[in-house]
Amino acid sequence: MSDLFDDYGYRVWCPHHKDWEQHKYFLCPQGKLWHYQYNNTGQRLVPMNGHILERRMNKMDKNATRFHAGDIVETESMLICREEPEHCTRMEKYESEDGSVSTYWYITVYGIVRYNGDNFYIDEIGDNHSSSFYDPMGAKFSWDDLTIIGDIHHDKKLIEDITADILEKKSK
Repeated sequence: MSDLFDDYGYRVWCPHHKDWEQHKYFLCPQGKLWHYQYNNTGQRLVPMNGHILERRMNKMDKNATRFHAGDIVETESMLICREEPEHCTRMEKYESEDGSVSTYWYITVYGIVRYNGDNFYIDEIGDNHSSSFYDPMGAKFSWDDLTIIGDIHHDKKLIEDITADILEKKSK
């Protein structure tokens, strides 16, 4: 996924072409998007109806890709529990100075980057035990530990598959 509009801090989804807008676009103070349309008589400004504007974040994932609202992300989340969760990706044991052993289980969690006009946040896909991206103290993740694996426009099937997989594991 490339950062098509780094100069602007946004990317624009074109629902008609089902891809990121390649034309140079303009955002008017009223919030309406426009782009130049070229033909044999010259150029004119044309409104971009139905297009979706997505804000870019000035942080990057593990692969140095900038986050945008609408990106699908994954990361590992640590659980402290007595028995192994069914969808555990790995386990680590730590021995403390007093000789007691603690077991930490890791699972993969998925979310969608959202922007509410003031802040970026992660909207978790499904419910993975108590391993959400947030707890009462705030974020349980670092943005640079996340990996962008798609976006909500190109990868709708990915969201369906993740949700189905989580539901299947919960029903066992």
